[in-house]
Amino acid sequence: MKNIANMQLFQHLLFLGKEMLFPRFCSLCHKEGCFLCESCFLTISKGRRQSQVCGHCGARETPEGQICFSCAGSIPHDGIFAALHYSDPRVSHLVHLFKYRFIQDLGSSLGKILALALLQSEVSLPDAIIPVPLHPRRERWRGWNQADILAQALTKNMPQDIVPPILDDILIRTKFTAPQMSLQSRDLRQENIAGAFQLTPNIQTKTGKADIIGKSIWLVDDVAASGATLAACAKALKEHGAKKIFGIVVAR
Repeated sequence: MKNIANMQLFQHLLFLGKEMLFPRFCSLCHKEGCFLCESCFLTISKGRRQSQVCGHCGARETPEGQICFSCAGSIPHDGIFAALHYSDPRVSHLVHLFKYRFIQDLGSSLGKILALALLQSEVSLPDAIIPVPLHPRRERWRGWNQADILAQALTKNMPQDIVPPILDDILIRTKFTAPQMSLQSRDLRQENIAGAFQLTPNIQTKTGKADIIGKSIWLVDDVAASGATLAACAKALKEHGAKKIFGIVVAR
C-alpha cells in the first residue's frame, strides 16, 4: 500500500510539474487553463450543423445524412452524420491540432460535441460502436487512435442506460496507405483505401465469438471528406453480415 501511495504522489507531482513547465492554453482564444475553454466550447457547440446532406454525394439534404435516392445502392454504408462543418476554420484548426499535433485532450471536447449533436438528432441508436482503426504502423507512430478517443468520449457523454458498447477489436486495417487528406479526388481516395480493412481473424470478445450479423453499427471517425474510408469499413462489415452502417464524425 505504501508503494502505491508513493507512486500516486509521484504521478501527482509529475503532473503538477508538467502543468507548470507546459501550461495549457485554449486553442482558439488562448486563455490559460485548458486546450478548449468553456466559452469556446459553447461557441463551437452552437455552430453545429443544422442540416445533414447525403452521405455519398453531399449534394442533397437528407434526414440525418442518409444516402439519397440517387446514390442508393452505390455505396456500402447507409449515411454519414456530422456534428460540425469542417469548412469552419475554428473546427478544422481543432481537428488538425487533435490529429496531427497530438493534442489528445481535445478528443474529450470534440467527442462531447459529437454526443450533444447526436442526442439532439433523430439518428437511431445502434447495436454497437466501432472506431475506424488505424494501421498498426501509423498507430505506433501517433501513439493512439483518434477514433478510439472520440468513441470513448462519445459514449461517456451519452446516457449510460442506453449507450451502445464499443467494439474496438472487430475491425482491423491491414493496408498501410497514404493519408486520405493528402489526396484531392474522390477516385484517388477510393483507390487508396480499397481493401484496407477486414474483420479480425477468429475474433473473440468477452461474450464469446463476435457476431455482427443483422446488427446496426456506428462507425466513428474524426472527419469525412469523400467518405471513402467509412465506405471501405462498411464494405468489410456488411460482407460479414452487418445490417446497417452509419458513419458518425465530428466534421464534414
